[in-house]
Amino acid sequence: MSSVFGVGNATFRLGGKKSLVDTVAFGAYWKKVFEQIGGFDEVLVRNQDDDYNFRVTQAGYKILFDPEIVSHYYVRGSYKQLRKQYFQYGYWKVYVNKKHKLVTSVRQLFPALFILGILAGTGLGFVHPLFWWITGSVVVLYLMMAFTFAIKMADKIGETFALIRTFLILHFAYGFGYLKGLIDLFFLNRKPGLRGTELTRS
Repeated sequence: MSSVFGVGNATFRLGGKKSLVDTVAFGAYWKKVFEQIGGFDEVLVRNQDDDYNFRVTQAGYKILFDPEIVSHYYVRGSYKQLRKQYFQYGYWKVYVNKKHKLVTSVRQLFPALFILGILAGTGLGFVHPLFWWITGSVVVLYLMMAFTFAIKMADKIGETFALIRTFLILHFAYGFGYLKGLIDLFFLNRKPGLRGTELTRS
């Protein structure tokens, strides 16, 4: 979660200089902000902070990332919990987008588009084998990038493969969650089921 390959350009995850950003974790807000735009949306099981920070910026306020403020975040204790967490992140992001009638951040689309590209390329390969070659090349490039970033972060070889597995979970769980959210919300008009609301920490 501290890798640009893992989470994109989320400054509060990666660190950096003091700067204005689109969102932060564990933000502190002036009382007048709550008085003007209201509190957090308690209907949302996930992405409450993304939703609130978007409303903050839409109201004309700015969000400041300050690296001197230190927070300690504990990641999920297992791959299974991480997979559930990121599936829900992707799933509920669709509900946030529908609420505001726009995509609140571009980086959220990449996992779902990557999955759709693989599925489309695989299907089109039955029309022309060239699509299989292109799709395979994209997947190999992705795995090479995952391996490269994992090598840079790992202290020992065994950790490299654990990191690659984590990258796969972050991207594919989020992507499939986003696609499931699109299907449930826009095609089936279905409310979130248990999978989208259950706790991911034990």
